[in-house]
Amino acid sequence: MKLSLIGYYGGNFGDLLMLSTLIDYYKDKFSEIAIFTYGDKDTLDQAIAFQRKNVRLETFSLLKTSISQFQSQVKGSSAIIWGGGTCFMDQGGTGGIKYMTLAKLTGIPVYYMGIGIDTANKLQTKMFIKLAGMISNRIFLRDHKSIAVAKELRVPYNKLGFVPDIAFLQATNETPRIFEEDYVVFSCRDLTEYKNLNNSEVNTKLAELTVTLCKNLKIRNVVNLICDSETDLEQAQLCEEIFMQNGLETKKVFGYELDAAVSSIKNAQFVLTARLHPAVLAQSSKVRYAIYNYSDKNLKFTEEENETKRLINRHQIDNYTFDFQPISTGHADGKKEDILAVLGEVA
Repeated sequence: MKLSLIGYYGGNFGDLLMLSTLIDYYKDKFSEIAIFTYGDKDTLDQAIAFQRKNVRLETFSLLKTSISQFQSQVKGSSAIIWGGGTCFMDQGGTGGIKYMTLAKLTGIPVYYMGIGIDTANKLQTKMFIKLAGMISNRIFLRDHKSIAVAKELRVPYNKLGFVPDIAFLQATNETPRIFEEDYVVFSCRDLTEYKNLNNSEVNTKLAELTVTLCKNLKIRNVVNLICDSETDLEQAQLCEEIFMQNGLETKKVFGYELDAAVSSIKNAQFVLTARLHPAVLAQSSKVRYAIYNYSDKNLKFTEEENETKRLINRHQIDNYTFDFQPISTGHADGKKEDILAVLGEVA
């Protein structure tokens, strides 16, 4: 049996984390998994190399694939899944609607698994969501505000479902510690596409806030987690200079180095991030964190987890007060079972 997965896979930590979670679950249920990516295929292949011993994996770049090639490559799939992430948004997120529609026309069941809807003000974005509702068997959303948007756009109720972010399953895996000393994890984001935010100014302030955090915790080590090397590298280097100027030792980890990235978060004293999935993994691993509110998806996440005190206000970084209280354990009950039940609807 064959399963097809599609997403923005490449060098992005969050997307790769969700992809790895899906492979972990479905490797025993399918003999072959085809992965279609909008990202860099070479980086994807590097990131999932360790999974190839568990199941036959084939990867295809959608940037180099014609319609006829896609139809040939997806043929024989028991289902096609968009594997997590904020896939519908005004900043260019299409949810792979062209390819999902092509798969549907050949009789392949279509699923959106653990997705979020960000800003959906543009007519084009709304049309993509409506079309996804028409062609999909089920759409599982990771927060209730995204479900509300889908309902407003009249996606059929019987196709909508809720599932916690599928990356929460990563917290159940044993992860060895790779750094001996205590440290905090920092992860910035390039904000060029967000015109109401000053890219360098925001990331400079987040780096300076991290320096303050280290002083509060009496820690001298920062793991600079570069979640997406295709976009975030320049800003990450800017932040690293600030850390070094303030006498902090830094270690660099790239998002596609999945084992190192996951281990660095799970064993950190604190995580300060603009990217969503370091916070998701920190929350599920009971590691204290703070997350910058550059996008509504980060706000939705903290609301879903009842952790809004950990949200750094978009325009008031200087005034943020850290929440050093332990992560609440009560809200995590049942998450694993809920995710497994949803994944089980496919196979």
